[in-house]
Amino acid sequence: MDKELKDKYQKLLVENQILLQELLVARKAADITADLVAEQFANLDVVVKDLDTRARNEKNLREEMSLARREAEAANVAKSDFLANMSHEIRTPMNGIIGMTDLVLGTLLDENQRQSLNLVKRSANRLLQVINDILDFSKIESGKMRLDPVDFDLKDLLDNCMAMFALSAKEKGISLKCKQSPDLPRYIRTDSIRLMQILINLISNGVKFTDRGTVTLEVSCLNHKADNEAYIKFSVIDTGIGIEPHKQNLIFESFSQADSSMTRKYGGTGLGLAISSKLSELMGSRIYLESTPGEGSIFWFVSIVELVPEKNNEIASATSLISPPDNAVRLPPGIRVLLAEDEPINQTLAVALLTKMGTSVTAVSDGLAVLREISANSYDLVLMDLQMPKLNGFDTTRAIRELDGPAAITPIVALTAHARAEDRQKCLQAGMDDYLSKPIDFAQLETTLYRQLSHRKVMLLETD
Repeated sequence: MDKELKDKYQKLLVENQILLQELLVARKAADITADLVAEQFANLDVVVKDLDTRARNEKNLREEMSLARREAEAANVAKSDFLANMSHEIRTPMNGIIGMTDLVLGTLLDENQRQSLNLVKRSANRLLQVINDILDFSKIESGKMRLDPVDFDLKDLLDNCMAMFALSAKEKGISLKCKQSPDLPRYIRTDSIRLMQILINLISNGVKFTDRGTVTLEVSCLNHKADNEAYIKFSVIDTGIGIEPHKQNLIFESFSQADSSMTRKYGGTGLGLAISSKLSELMGSRIYLESTPGEGSIFWFVSIVELVPEKNNEIASATSLISPPDNAVRLPPGIRVLLAEDEPINQTLAVALLTKMGTSVTAVSDGLAVLREISANSYDLVLMDLQMPKLNGFDTTRAIRELDGPAAITPIVALTAHARAEDRQKCLQAGMDDYLSKPIDFAQLETTLYRQLSHRKVMLLETD
């Protein structure tokens, strides 16, 4: 019995030893697991902190990017406003310079005086073109340039483009030609102003860089895209100085010319081709160049236009309203014009131009004076400046439209140095009937008066 108890005891001791060893191993494993869990929790805490830091950094980055975007947009608006204000401030005296020069050129002068004044006018027009180029370039770069498709007579547009350079080509002794294919559509729909701007820049460059030979505008219809659309190819071909192959891409960059010495010889900002290239891209095309140094260049692009049926020839009928036959003055006698202009030189100029057209002019210098005059007297048309003391042109126009009686429908034409498309739209939204930018062009002023007086006559007949 003792031996049996002793064996059981020994067996229990062995089992206890094994159990103790297992407990020690388990405890050690638990300690290791605890250490691993603690380490994982520590790592997790690091990860969470890292994620939190990244989230804060991303938030800060988004806030910084948003702030940078707002600052960029604000800077862009400030730049746009600055350029618009500079344009206004430059156009105002330029209006006086160009306008007064035109008036003096219309008087008896000796040859030296006339030549000197023509040089003044050319210099002023050149400065004005620089201003226009900078404004257009700024608008394109900021993404604010928008196309405005209209129905128009393509032949008239091409004739106008050629007429602009007839004198300069003649003075240089070069030939200026326009070739149109027989199947060229007469009436089309696209942005006529931007199309004309591209052609003017290309023809201007051709005339500028050609000292002998020919500058030719070729226009052809490649094929009809659909029943109401067509591909039209415009090419300007010159026999001028040409461009080296490795410099041909450079001329489409902003403020660049193929040779910096050309700036001194030929002048220009180097923006004309850059603007034309951007405009053509905006119209779904691009300008191509083929050039041989010493022989000449070909600039060409293809425009997709919408065809306008000639049977619906509203364009031709509208043209007769816009301008009188032979561009002669057809304003009826006794037309009374109220002129709102606070700048003394520009007021003197406008009065002189209107008087030359045979109108009777009353000039005032602020919006309140306009309201007093139009309430007390009958006027056929109002020429309205925008920036005036006491009451600006926009508020004055709104006040006129709220008057009782015929004065409320008096045609109002903006006459301003603000020359952006958005300025024109703002004028029309304020209740004005038309828009003229300074410097004043005599023919354009005459045409606008004729158009608005014609419309007023129709309105009065309809009212009766």
